[in-house]
Amino acid sequence: MAHLIDDLLAIRDHLKLTSKDLSAKTRFPADVILDIETAKVLDKPANQRTYVRSYLRNYAKALKVSDTDIVRALDEHFGEGYSGFLAEKYTGLPAANRPAEAQPEMLKRVIATSTHGDTDEFSRPDPTYEHNRNAPPPPELEAVDWSRIRTVKRAFNGRTRLGLFLALALVAAAAAVFAYWKWGGAVDQPAAEPVPAETLPVVPADTLSDSAGVLPTFPDTLEIVLYAATGNLDPVRVISDVGINNYPYWIEQGIAMRFEFVNQITLRGDTPNMMVLFNGHPVPDLQQFVVSDRMLTLRREYFENTTTYRTASTDTTLGALPWPSEIRNRPIFRP
Repeated sequence: MAHLIDDLLAIRDHLKLTSKDLSAKTRFPADVILDIETAKVLDKPANQRTYVRSYLRNYAKALKVSDTDIVRALDEHFGEGYSGFLAEKYTGLPAANRPAEAQPEMLKRVIATSTHGDTDEFSRPDPTYEHNRNAPPPPELEAVDWSRIRTVKRAFNGRTRLGLFLALALVAAAAAVFAYWKWGGAVDQPAAEPVPAETLPVVPADTLSDSAGVLPTFPDTLEIVLYAATGNLDPVRVISDVGINNYPYWIEQGIAMRFEFVNQITLRGDTPNMMVLFNGHPVPDLQQFVVSDRMLTLRREYFENTTTYRTASTDTTLGALPWPSEIRNRPIFRP
């Protein structure tokens, strides 16, 4: 039985591409490319399989492998076993006959030729920048000119002290004028009228925390964070029952955006590039929510029935992926 990574490496060699080329094409860090080409990415737990598939689909896309073929190969790998058709189809070479659980034949060469961690002329720090230079050692006590220090101390005479006093007085006066202008001369604002007690929302007793940070019930309006984890979402269309009516949103890779909903929310776009976070927790296996091509729907019942989402996550890692560099509020579309 052929190994999936063996075939992908054979296609990479056939196209005369390097690990650096694949990193540039996929915009994956070098360590992620190394994990793919050494098959470590396939050792991820089952609840991260959606992201493993996304990595390999983007990697295969850079090798000009059709999405249909790589999805079939992944289904075989995680099912009865990979049949080894990719290398033969894309290079004309027969698939290698070997156990699927064995290490791919080309991995030793990949590790040996990997540039990850090398310090060549392009990766070494540029010494022309001040922060890359070695700091000079502190001067020896014998090298200090103590006579010059005594001369400077004597130069601090009465005139210098007077000038310093006047400067401090001017600063204090300026601060007093600014404080009076900012607060002292402000016109008193009328006090806000108290809200009648009967209009205040009543918090049901069962929504109070039963332990620190844990809510037995969710608020009326929920929020997800949509993360462009492995590629741009250009655009993703969102339909929500809080007035988001199939609007398009452009999200660059590495950026995330907040979206609200009450009962359900639908996302349509490049689902392999998506990661959804709820209360800081990644939602595993988004394929289970796919309702049609490039469209998935998340419902309130799923989050209410999963106790994990009741507590805010304290973990700032997302497996092999970095945390979003920025989480934005969604832009508001005005009619």
